[in-house]
Amino acid sequence: MKPMTIFVMLIFLLMPCVIAESGYENEMSAYYVIQYEDTAEKIAVMYHTAWEKIARMNSIGESQLIPGRILKIPVNGMGTLEHGTYFLSPGVSSVAYAGLHFAVQLHQLKSLNPWVDHADLQRGQLLIIPPRSAVSVLGDPSLLLEDAYLVQQGDDLGRIAGLFSVEESILIRINTPYAEDALHPGLILHLGDRINEEYRNGYMVQKSDTLTRIAERFSVSRDALIALNDLSDPDCLVMGQIMILP
Repeated sequence: MKPMTIFVMLIFLLMPCVIAESGYENEMSAYYVIQYEDTAEKIAVMYHTAWEKIARMNSIGESQLIPGRILKIPVNGMGTLEHGTYFLSPGVSSVAYAGLHFAVQLHQLKSLNPWVDHADLQRGQLLIIPPRSAVSVLGDPSLLLEDAYLVQQGDDLGRIAGLFSVEESILIRINTPYAEDALHPGLILHLGDRINEEYRNGYMVQKSDTLTRIAERFSVSRDALIALNDLSDPDCLVMGQIMILP
């Protein structure tokens, strides 16, 4: 066989591997908030994937499973992210409950969240909720959740900076104005410079939150929160709902 023919055949055989490798960075992803009891194996089993894939997508090791850190999870066949978002909280134990909670059809939740084990929902998972439900529409929430950390009870800026080996001044600069003056549980902090300006600041609604209370906590106007988050019913906030802060 001629050398040129052998060369062409080798290129043809290797091409699928090259395509698969190069396409990894564009693989679709779900999001998950690391919980205190989590292990690498538990998270991988939850999403029916290999821990090595999760570690590679997030550039972390098992020693960096920090509670509150938001992980990207590689998934296949997921629904669009152009919907409202909701992080599962204690008390949400089934898709049926979530369906009643948000007044949406179960088949819609299942079609938008095919990577979720619908019989065993886990706290910290992110569900995509159809529009016109109790959760506002944010556009693409991945712009808010990339390289991010969810502030926990008792956190301070020095502790967070130490956990992720970054300077406090950098955290303040990329999370202004809330990192320094309003570090409350539920605030979404960004850990790196790659952040879309439109989605710079975010907050996850906590138990007993109201729109007025959130507005006062972050010194913003109630009307600004309503407009920015396209809230059709400002008096109907749901624990786990993700909101953009001005």
